[in-house]
Amino acid sequence: MCAGLALVGLFIETVPPDDMTVTAIGETMMRIQMHMKSQRDYPRDLSELPKLDGHTNQVTDGWGRTLLYSVDEMGVISLTSFGRDGKPGGDGLDQDIVHRQRTRDDDGKLNIDEELWDVTSEIWPD
Repeated sequence: MCAGLALVGLFIETVPPDDMTVTAIGETMMRIQMHMKSQRDYPRDLSELPKLDGHTNQVTDGWGRTLLYSVDEMGVISLTSFGRDGKPGGDGLDQDIVHRQRTRDDDGKLNIDEELWDVTSEIWPD
């Protein structure tokens, strides 16, 4: 039995910090949508977000820094990590990880109630 336990321990993998960051950003976007559906407004900050059962509910990147949250005048939400070095820009693990979502349609109406909001409102980098 002890040999089996030791063998299991050899196969434990760690999640790279950049992958942890992408997961944290995705979960945080889901929580922002939940907040906006119930409150009909943007959260002032990430501490206002509801919890998701069965999820980590972390608002930090894989390096332990709080995700940067902003909403622009067009209603585009941005969640950003400055990567391993914690500074804007960079290459490799130091590069920024940014996710942006539209929250308003062309008429200015909130579009967060759409079933596929997380897919259809994503803004892809150039």
